[in-house]
Amino acid sequence: MNPKENFLAVLRHQTPQWIPWVPLIDPANTPIFVPTNLRDNWEALSISLYLYEELGCDLLLGDWLVLNKFKTAKFMSTSNGNETTKTFIINGKKLSSKSKVAINGLQKSHAITEYMVKTYDDLLAYEELLEDQIQELNPEEFIRLSKGIGDKGIVTPMGPTSPIMDMVLNIAGGENFVYLLMDYPEEMERILDKIHIINLRYYELLLNSGLDFEVVRSHEDFDTLLISHNMFKKYVFPCLKDYVTLCHDAGKLFMMHSCGHVKDLVSLIPDTGIDAHHYLTSPPVGNIECEDVIHLWKGKVTVMAAVDPLLQAVGTEEDVRNDVVKLLKAGKPGDSLIVMSALKPDIPEANIRIVQKTMAEYGRYPVIIEQEGI
Repeated sequence: MNPKENFLAVLRHQTPQWIPWVPLIDPANTPIFVPTNLRDNWEALSISLYLYEELGCDLLLGDWLVLNKFKTAKFMSTSNGNETTKTFIINGKKLSSKSKVAINGLQKSHAITEYMVKTYDDLLAYEELLEDQIQELNPEEFIRLSKGIGDKGIVTPMGPTSPIMDMVLNIAGGENFVYLLMDYPEEMERILDKIHIINLRYYELLLNSGLDFEVVRSHEDFDTLLISHNMFKKYVFPCLKDYVTLCHDAGKLFMMHSCGHVKDLVSLIPDTGIDAHHYLTSPPVGNIECEDVIHLWKGKVTVMAAVDPLLQAVGTEEDVRNDVVKLLKAGKPGDSLIVMSALKPDIPEANIRIVQKTMAEYGRYPVIIEQEGI
């Protein structure tokens, strides 16, 4: 098997030749040993190919193929120091959000300080903005990444998140969302339904594009620190099932990202039909042991389990090695395990290299760690 075939075998709950090791690849996860010229001119494909040669890792990249545009709404962005204001004008109504620059590794990210939807009038204006929205396929970057990666890994088109998580994370914020849902339930339910219809159109456009891909990925990011078990069942679960059904009917796999506190939700997740859960984290970052989920989901959902990112940053090589071995011991053939790890600049190079070494020694089938007495 080449790395792409091996990666897909795990996602299809088949027995691969090795357990894939998939480091996070983004500007905030660029290790300290990457040459300065690559770090200063960060570009996903170049960094990925460098890490593949340097670490022997498996590659996973994603790209947005569908752009959301508007028929009549106007958009403007202004900056004042480290604060950016983004404004939409629709039918004479104004919706504005504010964010501040936060430095995360090499990446300048924008943390939202004021959400777009704050009041009832904002909510109705946002509904008009949704009705004005159109979608357009933009595949050039995805095609470039796919050709560049080749059989060294996979590149996934990115799909939209469920309506409630979009509202909580990006549009209204958690507090505003709850107040609006309690005070104006009919309007909020109507708008959530409209977002879902737009999302279904997005997936249909993506799946009918004729482009060559095997896996679609959604950055769902639900967490019981953000929504409750009951809200997940009512608002996230049915949407995920719809997105998964569309993908499966088109012969595509569905990968979902959600890291953090998911202990109260793991029993529900297999019934959504997803094929892989991206970046499951053990305590203290998450709140459930990855090996427990591996056993629970055996043959149902591929667990993309993270090496403890905090341990990588502050622990010894032996600490990190033991954490990797703990995951590998749980990942018997048929259990569908992918090992993931952060590559943040504050992680010592030795603690990245020990993941590389441990995966090379003990990550191939048949798993030999028990015979070695580790």
